[in-house]
Amino acid sequence: MRPRQLPLPLLSLVLLLGLLLDISTPSLSFHTPDLEYDLRTLLYESRYVPRRDLPGYISRTKRLTHKQSQTVGLNFTWPARKLVATQGKILLGGLMMVHERHNDIVCGPIMPQGGVQALEAMLYTLDFINDQEDFIPGVKLGAHILDDCDKDTYGLEQAVDFIKGSISNIDDGEYKCKDGSSPEVRNKVISGVVGAASSVTSIQVANLLRLFKIPQVSFFSTSPELSNKQRFEYFSRTIPSDHYQVKAMVEIVKKLGWSYIS
Repeated sequence: MRPRQLPLPLLSLVLLLGLLLDISTPSLSFHTPDLEYDLRTLLYESRYVPRRDLPGYISRTKRLTHKQSQTVGLNFTWPARKLVATQGKILLGGLMMVHERHNDIVCGPIMPQGGVQALEAMLYTLDFINDQEDFIPGVKLGAHILDDCDKDTYGLEQAVDFIKGSISNIDDGEYKCKDGSSPEVRNKVISGVVGAASSVTSIQVANLLRLFKIPQVSFFSTSPELSNKQRFEYFSRTIPSDHYQVKAMVEIVKKLGWSYIS
């Protein structure tokens, strides 16, 4: 039986809570030393540690990464897929540009203020929601977050992970074990996806996710093309389209009586 998909408004709320909490919560402050080792935890070791356990884990990671740097070194421009995964009854996908775009290698340097902040906001919000006993009782939200390195083609390749569970559930009645039971599906169904940041990546990913009716909410894609609900009926965003932003800018210029801007 296919798990029920997360309603689109709730997915938007998860993202909005993360953005709101980013304003007032010390846990999302930008501290370079701790963040550096937090990133190694999230991306190098592919393991997510809740914030309450992070201080003790950071000290262990410092010793671990120092030892590794003396032997094989640390490489943050990995070509392989790295993800942040947490367990939950309902899984939300995430597509963040944690690394910058680079022309010569797959992924460039880490992007602390753009990609990392979005990643931390989503993880913190999921922790916050899971700690609320009366918000969605008996349901724990998990995450499956990937890095698109600010590349549309690479992001599309990563997004294939989000549809594997849906593919596994297609015509599953045709396959039976010897004892008559249904086979175990290894890939869990992704109920919705947060991201991507780039409009070109969101367009590529939205075309894929719509085939499996997976809702997608972007927090930074502003292309007017994404407003076409005939093409992107499962896409939504929490940021205005460039169409409305330009209108607002023109109105400000007219209101202030400016004759020239640059």
